[in-house]
Amino acid sequence: MNIEVELFSRKDENEWQEFVRKHPNSCVYHTPEWSRVLESSFSFKNMSIIARKDGEIAGIMPLFLVKFPFLGKKLISIPFDTEFGGCLCYNNEIARVMVDFSKSIARKHGVKYLEIRSANELPYCHDFVRKNPVYHTHLTLTSIEDNWNRIKKNHRVAVKQSQKKGVKTFVTEEKEYLNILYEEFLKFFRSVASPFYPKRFFLHIHKLGMLKLVIAEYGEDVIGGSILLYFKDKVIYRFGVAKEEYLKLRPYNAIIWKCIEWAIQNGFKLMTFGYTYPSQKGLLKFKEGWGCVSKKSNHYYYTVNGTIPNFEKQYGKFIFIRGIYKRLPLAVIQPLGGVVRRWVC
Repeated sequence: MNIEVELFSRKDENEWQEFVRKHPNSCVYHTPEWSRVLESSFSFKNMSIIARKDGEIAGIMPLFLVKFPFLGKKLISIPFDTEFGGCLCYNNEIARVMVDFSKSIARKHGVKYLEIRSANELPYCHDFVRKNPVYHTHLTLTSIEDNWNRIKKNHRVAVKQSQKKGVKTFVTEEKEYLNILYEEFLKFFRSVASPFYPKRFFLHIHKLGMLKLVIAEYGEDVIGGSILLYFKDKVIYRFGVAKEEYLKLRPYNAIIWKCIEWAIQNGFKLMTFGYTYPSQKGLLKFKEGWGCVSKKSNHYYYTVNGTIPNFEKQYGKFIFIRGIYKRLPLAVIQPLGGVVRRWVC
C-alpha cells in the first residue's frame, strides 16, 4: 500500500473538511475550524497530519505542539479532550504510518512526550506506554420516551421537581447568556481551585456556529446553564454550572434533561459527558444515572525527553496554592486561567 504522509497546511483545508464530513467517527474536534480555535485561543502550533493514497486523503490525525516557558514542549492529540484523539481513517495500516510520522515530529522538536488520547484501544500504538487516568461517558440517543425511561428514578423525580418549582430551561446562542454563564463558571472553578479557560476561547467557538447554550431561569434570574458543542450526529456536553444558592431547585437535572431533549429533537445520535477521574465516584454515578455508559479512556505516551505525567496526583500537591487561588478576585483568575491552560490541556 503506497501511503504518503505530510503536515497539514491551509491549502488542504477543504479536502480535510470534506473527509471529516464523510467519516462516521468524526466530531467537532476533527474540524479545521476547531484547530483554528486552539491556535488562536492558546497559541498551540498545528502539527496535524494528513495521509494520502493515490493523491486522495485517506486519513487525518489532529496534533498540536504545546509550548510553555521553563516547562518545555509536548505533542498532544487532542488537547482538552480524552476520547477523540488519534487517527481518523479506515484501516490500521494507514494509522500506523501516521503515528510513525508523529513520532518523528516528536523527536525533531525534542518534546517531552507525544500523547494520544482515545476512547478506543489503539493497536497501532504498540510501542507506546498506555495509561487509563480517566473515564469517559457516552449516552446513546434514541427517542425522548426511550431516553427518559432509561434515566434513574431519582433523576426523573429531580427533573419533575425542578419544573414544578418553576425552573424554566431553553436553548439559545445569544452572546449575552454566554457572558452570564462565563462569570458563573469563573466563580465555580475558583471555588474548586481549578483555573478556567479564557473567555476568548468561548468567543471563538461562538463564531463558528457550533455552540449552543442551555439556560436555566428561575423568575428573572439565570440560575445555571451548560455549553454544548455539536457536529454531525454528536453532541458534547462541554461544561455545566449552577448557582449554589439555587441547588435546592435541582437546576443541574433540569439542564441536563433539556440538553438530552434538544439533542434528540435535532436528530443527534450520541452525547458525550466529558471525563471523570476514578476518585470522583459520586460524579461518575450521577452521569451514569442518565442512562450513560462509562469506560476508561486510553492515553498513549511516547516519551522523548521527559516522563509520563500524572495530572491528578500533581494537582493534589498544591494545597497551599489552591487556598490562595480560592481567594483571588475574578479579574485576576480570568487571565491567570488563560495562562495556565496553555500548558494544562
